[in-house]
Amino acid sequence: MPSQVTETRAPLLRNASPWQRSLAVWQAAGIDWTQPGAGSPAGTGADIRAGAVVVVDTDTSTDAQITADTDLRGDPVTGVDDHSRAGAAGADTEAGADTGTDAGSAAAPRLPPGGRRRGSRTGRAVPIALAVLLAAAAGTYAVLSGDGKHAPEAPAAVAADRMFALDPAATTDGRVQELTGVAAAGSTVVAIGSEQGESPRSRFVTSVDGGRSWRVGQVRATNGDEPTPGQVPTRIAGGYGGWLAIGGTAVWTSHDGRAWVRKHDAPVSIFGPSDQVYGLARTASGFVAVGVTGAAGKTQGIVWTTADGGAWQRSGADQLGLGTVTAIDRVAASGNTLIARGTAARTVTRAVKKKGKKGKVSSTALSGAFWRSADGGRTWSAVDLPQPPGALATPVRLVSGPGGFYSVWEVARAIGPKKHQNTVRSAVLVSSPDGATWSETGQIGQPDYAGLDRFGGSDTGLSALMKTTGGKPAVLRSADGRTWQRLGDGALSADLAKNLTGLAVLPSATVVVGSQGTGDGYLSALGGAGDVDLAKIPGMVHPDRTITALATSGSGSQIVAVGSGNGEAAIWTSADGRTWQRAATPRGTGPQRLSAAAYGPRGWVAVGYAGGSGLAGAVPQVPLVMTSIDGAAWRPATGFPGGAGVVPSAVTYGPAGYVAVGNAGGKPAAWWSADLKTWRRAGGDIGDGRWMSDVTVTPAGYVAVGGRKMDANTVQPVGWTSTDGKKWTAAAPAPLPPGAATGAFTKVLARGEVLLAVGSATVGAQPQVFSAVSVDGGRLWQPQLLPGGGEFTSATLTAQGFLVAAAAGAPGRTDVELYSSADGHTWLRSRPHGNGLDGRGAQGLTALTTIGADLLAVGVNGDYLGDTTTLWRTQVP
Repeated sequence: MPSQVTETRAPLLRNASPWQRSLAVWQAAGIDWTQPGAGSPAGTGADIRAGAVVVVDTDTSTDAQITADTDLRGDPVTGVDDHSRAGAAGADTEAGADTGTDAGSAAAPRLPPGGRRRGSRTGRAVPIALAVLLAAAAGTYAVLSGDGKHAPEAPAAVAADRMFALDPAATTDGRVQELTGVAAAGSTVVAIGSEQGESPRSRFVTSVDGGRSWRVGQVRATNGDEPTPGQVPTRIAGGYGGWLAIGGTAVWTSHDGRAWVRKHDAPVSIFGPSDQVYGLARTASGFVAVGVTGAAGKTQGIVWTTADGGAWQRSGADQLGLGTVTAIDRVAASGNTLIARGTAARTVTRAVKKKGKKGKVSSTALSGAFWRSADGGRTWSAVDLPQPPGALATPVRLVSGPGGFYSVWEVARAIGPKKHQNTVRSAVLVSSPDGATWSETGQIGQPDYAGLDRFGGSDTGLSALMKTTGGKPAVLRSADGRTWQRLGDGALSADLAKNLTGLAVLPSATVVVGSQGTGDGYLSALGGAGDVDLAKIPGMVHPDRTITALATSGSGSQIVAVGSGNGEAAIWTSADGRTWQRAATPRGTGPQRLSAAAYGPRGWVAVGYAGGSGLAGAVPQVPLVMTSIDGAAWRPATGFPGGAGVVPSAVTYGPAGYVAVGNAGGKPAAWWSADLKTWRRAGGDIGDGRWMSDVTVTPAGYVAVGGRKMDANTVQPVGWTSTDGKKWTAAAPAPLPPGAATGAFTKVLARGEVLLAVGSATVGAQPQVFSAVSVDGGRLWQPQLLPGGGEFTSATLTAQGFLVAAAAGAPGRTDVELYSSADGHTWLRSRPHGNGLDGRGAQGLTALTTIGADLLAVGVNGDYLGDTTTLWRTQVP
C-alpha cells in the first residue's frame, strides 16, 4: 500500500480514494484547501477532474505511523538483500520454503529492498503538494516526491518456483537450448549459445581447466546493470587476454572468458540490417570480423576491425581495393597476420571459333579467392593458395594452428593401374608460417574416410570431425597436421554430427558444440571429460514454468493458476494463496500453454493452445481446452470445434453459460457452452482483420475486446458485444488516446455498468499503458494514457474498483507499477518496492486476483540467466 510522500510525514490512508489521499497531503502540510489563497479564485485545487493521476513514489518517504522495522501490514521486516536472486547459482530459496512458515502469510519473513534504487527522487513537500492539486485541477498528471529516505515497505514478493511444482515425470525442460559456437585459447574454452523462452537469453559456458569443469559466464551491461535481452551471440573469438562475441547488432567483451560485458548495440552504420557476420578472429592488436552486406544478387564482402569491441571500423571490399568481392566467409589470425577466404568476380577469357574464325569471349565468373593482411586487418592484398591435385572444390576450412595457418581441401585421387584404378577420397592439408608461402603438409587418409564436416585449430594442435563410410562420425587429432589419431570413436551419432556447430582445440581435448533433437544443447570434451550434462551446470537450464492467469471459484474458496510447465499445460490450485498443489492434467505432445480459466456452476474450464514453435520445430497451433469438476483433476474438453489456427485466449462464465474468445484462421472467434460438454462456434458481425483478447460479463450480457490491424505498422483497439454469447456485434473502433500512434486492448473488466479495457499503446516509439472506460455496455469508449511508460501486464477487480499492473523501464530492467482507481477515470499510481517488485533485472506481475482485502499476484523476477516465479500477497492498494 503506497504512503503519501511528504517531508512532513502525511498519514497513511489504506483504503482512501485518490481525492482523500491528496487531502491528507494538504492537511499534513498545514494548508486549508477549502480557503482560497491570496490572489487565488475560490475553489482552486478543489476541482479535480476525471483523468487525473496522482503518482506516489514510496521509494523516498518515512511514514509517521509505521516505523522502519515493520512492513505496511505491521509485520517484522528481515534484513535480507532482495537482490540475492533465487536460481542465480542453481539455488531456489524463498521465504517459508524450509522453515515451516507459509510463504506469503502474515507471519512469513519479508524481504525488504537492498542497495540503491533506480530513479530515486528528492524534493520539497509543500510546493509539490500544492502542484499536485493544481495540476490535477487542470487535468494533468502529478508526481509526489519525498525526502530521500526509504519508506516502510509492503510485503516483498517471495521466490515461488518450489510452490508451483513441475511434473516430476516430465522428460524435457520445455525450453530450447542451443550452442552455436566455441573458441579456445590455451586451457580456456568458451561456448556460446542461447536458451529460448519468452525471449531468448544469451549463454556463455566457460571452462578454464581444459574442459573438465564448466560454469555459466556472468553477463552485465556496461553500467553493471542487467544486459539488454533479445539478441544472442553467434560468433566468438578469444586469446591474448581478451574475448569478443557478436550476434546481430550486439557485442559482448570479456577479459577472461568468464565475466562478460554486453556493450551498447553497435550503430546501424557499423552493423546494418542487411549485414551478416560469417567469421571472427582475435589478432595481437584486436579483433577482425568478416561477412557480407546487401540483398541476394547484389552483395559485397565486408571487413570490420576493432581494438576492444568498443569502436569499430567498417570497410567494404571495394574500399580495401580487393575488387568485386561478393562475400568473405572465413578468417583466421596468427599474431597480427590474417588470411581470409571469400568469393570474387573475375573476368574469364576463352577462345571460340565462329563461322570459321577464331576469337575470344570474355565473361564474368565467381570463384574462390584469398586475401592476406599483415597489419591486423587494416590493409589487404590477394594471395594464392596451392590447390592439391584432385581437389574437388575450394578449401572446406581455414584455421590457424601450430606454427601458422592451415587450409583443408577435399581431394579425390585415382590409385592403381589404369585398368584397375580406384578413386580414393581424403582431406589434404596445406600450411603456411606467414600466410604468404604455402606448401602441402599432410592428409587425413583414413581407410573409412567419407568426407570432412569440421576442422579446427589452435596453438596446441589441430582437430577434424570426419565422416566415415559406416555412417559413424569420427574425431581426429594431430599436433602437426601430418600424423592423426582418433578420439572417442562412436561417441557421436550421425544425426548428432549433423547438428554440430563448432569445434575448438584444447591441449588435451577437442570440444564440440551443437544441439540435439530433444531441444537440448550439446557440449562434449572428446578425449577429455566427455559429454557434459548442461542441466547440471548451475544457471544453464531453466525449465519452463509460466503462470499466465489466476481465477477464483464463486465462493472464493479455491484459486486456480494456469500456464505451462516443462513445455506442457500446467494447473495449480490453492485454498489460501499461500500453499499450492499441482493439479492432474492430461499429458500432451509438443508445446502447450493455458492462457485463462473460469469457474461456473458446472465446474472449471481452462483454455489455451497446443503447437507452435517447440522442441520439434514449428507445428500448427490447435485449441487446448480442459475442464474439471473440482479443480484438482482435469480432462480434455469434448466437442470443442478444432482445427489448425484455432486458438481460444480467454474464457468467462455468465448467465447464458461459458463463453470463450480468441482466433480461428486469422479471424476473431467466440465459442459458447451451457454445460462444458458441448461447444458451439458463435456467429454474428465479428469482422475480419481483428483478434479477440479477452471477454467479461456485464448486466446486459458479454463484452469482448481486442485489436484491429489498420496497416503494416498500426493497430487500433476494438470491442464486441453480445447478449447471450452466441451472436456478436462488432462495436465501432475505439479511439486511441491522444499522443498514441498504435495500440490494442488486452484485458477487459466489468464493475456494474462500468467497463474498463486496458492495453499497451506506442507513444514516441515507447510502450505505455492505456485504459478506456465504457458506460454504455461496450459500444463507446473513452481512452486515456496512464503515466510512467511501461507495458501492461495484468489487471483485476478489487473491492475498491480497478487495479492495473505494468512493467516500466528499459527492456531487461523493468519494475512493477500499479494503478488503482475507483471509477476508471481518476488513477493513483504506486511503485511497490522489494524482492520481485523492483531493483536489478526485470520484474513483472503476470496474473492478479484478490483474496478478501488482500491482493494476490504471481509474477517473474528475471535476470540474464532466466526467470524466477514470484508470489506476492499484500493489501489491495
